[in-house]
Amino acid sequence: GMGYTTSCYSDFYRYNPVTDTWTPIAAIPGIPRQSAKGFSIQDYGYVVGGAEGGSLYNCKQLWRYDPIGDVWIPKTDYPGFGSHGLSAFVMSNEGFVGGGTSLNSGANSVFDDFYVYDSALDNWSPILNFGGGIRQGTVSMTIGNQGYVGLGSTVIFPQINYQSDWWTFADPTGIDDPAINNYELNAFFDINHNLNINLNTSLKSKSVVEVFDTNGKIICRSNFNEY
Repeated sequence: GMGYTTSCYSDFYRYNPVTDTWTPIAAIPGIPRQSAKGFSIQDYGYVVGGAEGGSLYNCKQLWRYDPIGDVWIPKTDYPGFGSHGLSAFVMSNEGFVGGGTSLNSGANSVFDDFYVYDSALDNWSPILNFGGGIRQGTVSMTIGNQGYVGLGSTVIFPQINYQSDWWTFADPTGIDDPAINNYELNAFFDINHNLNINLNTSLKSKSVVEVFDTNGKIICRSNFNEY
């Protein structure tokens, strides 16, 4: 839904992949806007941010859509600096939103701040800034228990500076540990600064080692080798 041609819109539609048809639903309240971001948590859809095309209004609104009642419910506004061209992904039933640009008249800035949204408590908490620096208009997604953000631009139209990097953010609380008896993991650095990992389980040959830096960027990924 929403978007811009010669003006911004509030209309919204639901797509049925079985019948390959679109059905109109309730229009999103608030100002008509473009370049907002959407994500879903459990049975609800969320729309956050965006900008009104005419006055370049910086919109921080967060709306939750209930598909059963066909109704939009206002939630706590997004606290970040930007709102237009945000990044958004979901891990462990929490929404991760950040970056984007502020399109207020005379102040077109791009940001790297990131926040996590707790839908149960309806609140936002700051997390690490995006490791790739300031960015707007990115591509973002979730695969398993990791969020991915990349591409986009470090400036806004008309001085576009496109990027091609790709970053991942791992959620340590979202990892599903298998129920294994006598499961034990030890990790240490030796005198040659090599990382050693001892895994006491029968699943050694099926295990994968991933190492991340403090910004959530993956440093290396390798299959577990037995010696």
